[in-house]
Amino acid sequence: MSFKNQTIVFVLCFLLSFYYIRLFIYGIKRYQLNLSAYKKRKKGESFKEWLFLCRYKEEIPKKIRFFYYFILIIYPILFMVSFFAYIINLQFNIGDLLARFAFYFTGLWVLVTVLLYWSPNAPLKYERWIKKTRGKRKNKK
Repeated sequence: MSFKNQTIVFVLCFLLSFYYIRLFIYGIKRYQLNLSAYKKRKKGESFKEWLFLCRYKEEIPKKIRFFYYFILIIYPILFMVSFFAYIINLQFNIGDLLARFAFYFTGLWVLVTVLLYWSPNAPLKYERWIKKTRGKRKNKK
């Protein structure tokens, strides 16, 4: 696979992953918060807060936030490794393997997410795996 095609695969996989994970997180935020609370939190949100989900740390589970940050980091790292391999002209085409990995990884995690949260009656059924905790007080021991 040429470097141009590898770059296209990395960019498309990153954009698809970023779009899908943000859509998934938006669904979690809307599941946890009512419309009024969501609008109040959204108002005045900076780009940094939007990108790093600073205002929604209580609503979004840690594992999903970790996976979101992983998605933000893994594709640029894969691209940089592929780029450096292209520059130093390695005999072994590692860029091709990394592009294939990015493609299959994207397809796999999107498929697993859809299968875990899928419901025939609703787009995604968040209550199956995520407990609605907003508005409830924690028991003090």
